[in-house]
Amino acid sequence: MNQAPRAAWRTVLAITIVVGAGYARADDSIVRPAWLGEVAIARENAEGWPGASPLLSFAPLEPRAVEGGAGPSFGQPVQPAVPPTPAPIAAIPTEPPMFVFAEQPVLVEWYTRFDYFAWNERSGGTELDSEHGTLYTLGCTRCFGADRFRGELFTGTINYSGTNGLGDLADSTTTYLGVRGEYEWLWDMNLRGWPSATVFAGVGTRFWLRDIRDGTVLSSGDFSVGHQETWWTFYPYVGLEKRWPCNVGEEIYVRGRLGCTVFTYQFFGLDEGTPLYPRPDITGQVECGFRHDQLFIAVCFEAMTWNASPTVRNSFQPLSQMFTTGLKLGLSF
Repeated sequence: MNQAPRAAWRTVLAITIVVGAGYARADDSIVRPAWLGEVAIARENAEGWPGASPLLSFAPLEPRAVEGGAGPSFGQPVQPAVPPTPAPIAAIPTEPPMFVFAEQPVLVEWYTRFDYFAWNERSGGTELDSEHGTLYTLGCTRCFGADRFRGELFTGTINYSGTNGLGDLADSTTTYLGVRGEYEWLWDMNLRGWPSATVFAGVGTRFWLRDIRDGTVLSSGDFSVGHQETWWTFYPYVGLEKRWPCNVGEEIYVRGRLGCTVFTYQFFGLDEGTPLYPRPDITGQVECGFRHDQLFIAVCFEAMTWNASPTVRNSFQPLSQMFTTGLKLGLSF
C-alpha cells in the first residue's frame, strides 16, 4: 500500500478517536474518559503526519475541572449534590431548680459570744421571777456541702430576784452551765424575681443546769434556801440566710430562724424533786454580721419561750421566757 492511502486511513482513525472520546482543549490537547486514557495530539504532528514520528501517545487521565469552574470535564464522574448543612438549633434555656442543696466548702468556725441574758417567769399576769446578767459562750461551727453542725458551751452567774421555793420574794444569784448542739440542712434558693438566698431547716437541743443559790428574803431578811433545776429542751426550726459580697474576702450576712420548743423536760430539785414538762412555745434567732477574710463579728439576738407546765404534786413551772442579746467574735478556717 502506498503512502497516500496509509496517511488517509491514519487521518480517519485519528478523527474517529477524537470525536468519540473527548473535546479539544484550548492548548490543543484532548481529554477523554478515564477508562480510555488520554490521547495527546501535538499540532506539529497533526500537520506533518507523513513521515512523522508516531502520531498518538497515551497517558493516564487525571481528573480535572473545566476552566472557569463551570463544572467537571467530560469523562469525570459527576459528584452528587450535597445538601446544605442545617444551622444548629439554639438550645432552649432551662430555668434552674428553685431549691438545690447548697455546696459549701469545708469551713470550721470558732467563736466566743458575750450575751446580756434575761430570764423571767409569769403566772396570771404577775411576774414571779426576774434574772439578768452576762452569759459567756464558746462555740464551734462546721460546714461542708449542705450540712452544718454547731456546738456551744455556755456559763455565767447572774442576778436573781424572785420567789423562792416557799413562795417568799428573795434576792440571790443564779449560776448557769449548759451545752447546746444543732444540725442544719441548707438549700440554695433560686426564685424568679427574688434575690438568691439560702434556706435551711434544723433541729437543736439545749441542756443546762439552773442553780439558784441561797439568798435573803426581802421582806424579813431571813435566810432563803436555794434550789437547782435541770432543763433539757428540743426544738426544730426553719430559717433564711442572705449574703452580700463587698470587697475581696469581705461580706455582710444576715441570718434568721423561727422554731418551736416542741419537748422540754425540767427537774425541779426541791424536797424530793419533781419532774415537770413545760408546754411548747416559740423560739427565734437573728444574727447580723460582717466577715473579713478569716475574721468575723456579729450581733445576735435569741428568744426561747415555754408555756406553763401541768401541775405535778402541787408544783408547776410557770410561763418562762429567755432572751439573749450579744456580740459574737470568731475565726474561720
